Amino acid sequence: MPEDGAAPVGPAVAASPAVSVVIPTRNRADLLQQAVDSVFAQTVADWELVIVDDASEDATPESLARLTDPRVRVIRLEQHAEQSKTRNTGARAARAPLTLSLDDDDLLPPGALEAHLDAHRRYPGVIASIGGFVAFDQRGHRRLRRPIRRACRRNIWRDVLFGWQAVAGQCAFRTEALARIGWWDESFLRVTDQELWARLSRHGTVALTPAIVLQY
Repeated sequence: MPEDGAAPVGPAVAASPAVSVVIPTRNRADLLQQAVDSVFAQTVADWELVIVDDASEDATPESLARLTDPRVRVIRLEQHAEQSKTRNTGARAARAPLTLSLDDDDLLPPGALEAHLDAHRRYPGVIASIGGFVAFDQRGHRRLRRPIRRACRRNIWRDVLFGWQAVAGQCAFRTEALARIGWWDESFLRVTDQELWARLSRHGTVALTPAIVLQY
């Protein structure tokens, strides 16, 4: 059941935010704080953040209790669930027309949400927007990946069929489209994003943007 933080401070809560960021998390208090900070650093403020705590046993509940911004909602699962169920719990609670699911060890660059919103305004009716990402590791290695050099609207079903995929954190999904296909399949423990796209990509086109929207 949703649990609010302390007394609301900061920006007022919009009746319907432009985009919902969902962060599933379990026992990663330090990494989670960095992911949350990256949402607060966005160049647009019309977002909500839904954090789903998957029965964490570390300092995560205490850390989340300190989040007082009214745009943040916390859902605590009392029994451990797998990632797809945790992700779905947050996505189903999303109030915005767009949903972005961010893993707790990933980061959003400051302009990520703005780039997604611009893509959806430019190509209305797409089922999702997909941007580029920078992959990094603990040794400092970085690799840049862009899906395309110039923004466009495209049917990617054949690309997905032949193995192309986008991870959830680089996509802003139309929430209604996720609901239409039944969200992430909770029977899958791995390749969850690939399985989702195998179903979702048959339901419409996507907006591809060269903007870097994820540090992965």
